[in-house]
Amino acid sequence: KDALLALTALIIIDFITAVLAAYKSGDAIRSVKIFRTALKMVVYFALVSAGFLAEKAIPIGFIDEIILGFLVTTELISVLENVAKAGYAVPTGLLNTLQDFKMKK
Repeated sequence: KDALLALTALIIIDFITAVLAAYKSGDAIRSVKIFRTALKMVVYFALVSAGFLAEKAIPIGFIDEIILGFLVTTELISVLENVAKAGYAVPTGLLNTLQDFKMKK
């Protein structure tokens, strides 16, 4: 699915922007953060898989899409926050809208 590829790409971009933000702010880059990213990928894909399997048991055809939408939104918010921490301009209106959307899900 395109959404799974997008989620994977956003996780990688989130990791890269987190490293950039840490570098720019002078924070130490620790291996525990790399492990956290790997663990996050496992948990996210377990959630998506659980949603897909639930759709097979329950006649609701959008469970995995809702889970994917929430996770993609979470990652995009994190990327925007990391870019801001690195000292670059971000569209705060978009960031606020995404945060509001995430809170409503």
